[in-house]
Amino acid sequence: MTDVVTQLLLKHLPTSSKKNRNGFKFNCPMCIKQGEARNDTKMRGGLKIEPLGFVYNCFNCKFSTGYTEGNRPNKKCLDFLKTLGADISEIPIEIRFGNNTVRKRIIPEVPSAYPIVKLPQDSKPIIDLIQSGFCDPEFNKVVEYISSEVPFLLLDKQVMWSPDTRLQMNKRFILPFYWNGKVVGWTSRYYEKKPPVGIAKYMMERPENYIYNMDMLNDKADTVVAVEGPTDAKAIGGVALMTNTMNEVEAEILIKSRKKVIIIPDMENTGLRLVQDAGKYGFSVSLPKWPKDIKDCAQSVKECGRLYTLYTIYNSIYTGTSIELETRFKTANIMRT
Repeated sequence: MTDVVTQLLLKHLPTSSKKNRNGFKFNCPMCIKQGEARNDTKMRGGLKIEPLGFVYNCFNCKFSTGYTEGNRPNKKCLDFLKTLGADISEIPIEIRFGNNTVRKRIIPEVPSAYPIVKLPQDSKPIIDLIQSGFCDPEFNKVVEYISSEVPFLLLDKQVMWSPDTRLQMNKRFILPFYWNGKVVGWTSRYYEKKPPVGIAKYMMERPENYIYNMDMLNDKADTVVAVEGPTDAKAIGGVALMTNTMNEVEAEILIKSRKKVIIIPDMENTGLRLVQDAGKYGFSVSLPKWPKDIKDCAQSVKECGRLYTLYTIYNSIYTGTSIELETRFKTANIMRT
């Protein structure tokens, strides 16, 4: 059986490829990148399959690369695979970044459980209160804020309101944190874009190393999208790290899900740290080409719709080292200005 890198290559060979006694020949996909005036149309790319890998040469642009099992694929090899349309995140991290990198990383222990907590006093789903005809001046303002800023939350039964006046809780909407279907925390958002001085925009009770919406890590989907904020996660059906960084325990929780992880940073300067963390742990990053006044998933869904948002996310996925992803992020932000 061929190694995983060569298997990935074979899986993405052009449909017009022709098999020969050494391997395959096909139109070289690298000619334009190598400075040639036009694409190869004479099948001058030659792929030789060897017992422990492959060797590739183009007799037109002179591009060459290869791979031998047990080694780390170099930049030329990865670029060749990506140009053929392969998703290099399918290559295991220990191969893509080298065994030494993986051995040096101490695998942290992930939480086996989180303590159960209570939501703020008398919390009820906002949609249930609306349908029952409930009326309260502060509740009405919360509903107005949701309708204006995050309308996709209005019908969600997990979006709550509490009449508790302590800490201005009656002036907030509440998102519970679930783990195995049980409440282990919550976050709340004040109903004005800019709260008065001295009043926190967000208040929460969060267990250590908890990822919002993490129950979906146990579903059958093979991909999960991780964003910064809970409303962003709600907007697109993902999980949220609730900050613009990711620690080793949170990364390990995502790794243990055995899903392809796609990180979406907020498209502003603060998102750079999350991009660097994604590269560090071998995750893919999506840098959607949104209009310049849109910085996150919640805003994109509000302004452009969920279908458009998901399309731009899955059409802008990149994989690479922290430095490579950082460069892409900076370039993407420059193009938005």
